[in-house]
Amino acid sequence: ALKNQRCVVIGAGLLGVEAASGLAKQGAKVSLVHRSNTIMNRQIDGRAAQLLSTALMNRGICLYTGAEFSPKHISGTDSATGVILENGEELPADLVIFATGIRPNTDLAKEAGVLTERGICVNEYMETSIEHVYALGESCEFNGNTYGLVAPILQQAKILAKRLLGDAIAYEDANFTTKLKVSGMDVHSMGEFSDDVITKISSDPTANTSANSKQAEAITYEDPSNSVYRKIVLQNNRIIGAVLYGDVSDSQWYFDLMNSNTDITELRSGLALGSAFCIDNSRAA
Repeated sequence: ALKNQRCVVIGAGLLGVEAASGLAKQGAKVSLVHRSNTIMNRQIDGRAAQLLSTALMNRGICLYTGAEFSPKHISGTDSATGVILENGEELPADLVIFATGIRPNTDLAKEAGVLTERGICVNEYMETSIEHVYALGESCEFNGNTYGLVAPILQQAKILAKRLLGDAIAYEDANFTTKLKVSGMDVHSMGEFSDDVITKISSDPTANTSANSKQAEAITYEDPSNSVYRKIVLQNNRIIGAVLYGDVSDSQWYFDLMNSNTDITELRSGLALGSAFCIDNSRAA
């Protein structure tokens, strides 16, 4: 990255935002293009995305979000000179970076007769539909989930290593915290937190099969003057997800409450404010 170099980053997921921020810090003129209407739409909710967008623009990054700004063509012959968008607009560019995520390549598995859907289907031991043939990482699919983050993939590698050594330990999808690694922009998320997910859980008839079952709900807290936002998603008085923006000091506390399936009834009144505001928080943590 060079000072005043024109850079276009395509894809405003976790890595795209980090790349754009790093380029801008070096003095480059950065445009960040994302086909969704909100940046980091898979990692944070809409309100956190608004706050993050404002912070990025305050650092001089130009944002282009929505289908009409999808990249259509890279102009230039020997090197890139610009990115032509779906609406016909051209963004001048000396450097183009794609941060558009991954899609499992299942061609080889299909040719070999291995069961595939979105990815190469595996069981809890990372074994495919053909005995003694295994898959893991970004190429595999387990219980309908595919993977693009390192934490679950490392766990899969450990499970497969133990399996090959004769120690059959089953793999389970575990909760993990997604963290944006940009100085001055603290964003963490975990579990189920999107509005779509809350609606889906709330309307799912299987979620109300017992008298104690309750619909999913969100408790939010926002301090605009300090750019702090928190959203804690609950079901049956237990945390199932959270988004934190600005102040992430209680991230581990929320994560521990979620992983331990702790009943937060006694903590409810101060939950979104953090551990310091909760009654008996030392025991809950």
